[in-house]
Amino acid sequence: MKRPDLVSPNAGLLGYRQFQMAYVTNDLDRALAILRAQYGIADFTVFSPAPGQPMRIALAWCGETMFEVIDATGMGIDIYDKALPNDFAIRFHHIGLEVADEIQWDRLQASIRAGNHVVDFAGDNDVARFAYVHAPELGHYVEYVLLHEQGRLFFESVAAN
Repeated sequence: MKRPDLVSPNAGLLGYRQFQMAYVTNDLDRALAILRAQYGIADFTVFSPAPGQPMRIALAWCGETMFEVIDATGMGIDIYDKALPNDFAIRFHHIGLEVADEIQWDRLQASIRAGNHVVDFAGDNDVARFAYVHAPELGHYVEYVLLHEQGRLFFESVAAN
């Protein structure tokens, strides 16, 4: 397989480098046990992004793909928990696309506005600037991530399988 060397944001909203597949669950420990036993992802980096919040996240690199599992039980941010039933589940939630720099971020924002796409959740913290674009035709979200230096260092420290 030969991949192009360059990201192609001129290809539209999906023309950025995909690096992540993300799932949501209502029982992180049970979900990770399944991913370990049935899918061979042995090592995860598990953390809580906001102390005192019930949200926990697990990240794992498998080759060039980062797998993210978000347990938002009781979190109250329905972008994550609305995808889940009351019983245990693991559900695909979003792909993560990396935006390389401020110029690409500005171009992305113009494309989002021009296409009347809905951004359901966005923010900027020590790790990254991010935006979740609702893509109902695709059945999932597309998260755009512009990593800050602290985020690059953190992603480099995530467990590799």
